[in-house]
Amino acid sequence: MNREFTLERLKDYTRPSYEANRAKVVDALLGPKGGSSPPLADFAIDFHSTTTSMGMTFIMEGDDRLALRASCHAIAELEKEGVKCAILWNDQPRMESPHLCSSAASGLMIEVGAIAQGLVRADTASKVERATHLILDYLDAHNQGSPPPVPETTSVYRDLLVKIPCPSDDDGLPTGAFHPAL
Repeated sequence: MNREFTLERLKDYTRPSYEANRAKVVDALLGPKGGSSPPLADFAIDFHSTTTSMGMTFIMEGDDRLALRASCHAIAELEKEGVKCAILWNDQPRMESPHLCSSAASGLMIEVGAIAQGLVRADTASKVERATHLILDYLDAHNQGSPPPVPETTSVYRDLLVKIPCPSDDDGLPTGAFHPAL
């Protein structure tokens, strides 16, 4: 269902896929995105796993300072527990974003990996649950007017929205690999 939340796709009723239809239902519950009223949901957290070795990455859209602060709080606590974390900033306006969390007023994605497709790892699920509780604790304190302190500085990686293809032959099969230092 990821990548189904652009305004164009949400308004396109000719796409019959299950994912396209579910995205419209979820958007109606959270947003609706691009509606004349403020979104129904104040904050959305979307969970993903990946085969990429990226640890736990908090991904946020545009200039979402609430998501950034909540992520910084969670990461500060998780790193004390030895969890490898990062923040990835998607430099795309929320209205142009294809992600589920862009239907809410604020939100983020938590992506963890490397995890093989079709596999659920208990240790990873526990870390994601812990991250979720930390995000919710931050939001609760924020809503009560006393958010926990966050680090003054943090490293944020920027998604350049550029994909570098792996060398491949005429059939699309890989003919090379990326050097591990890249």
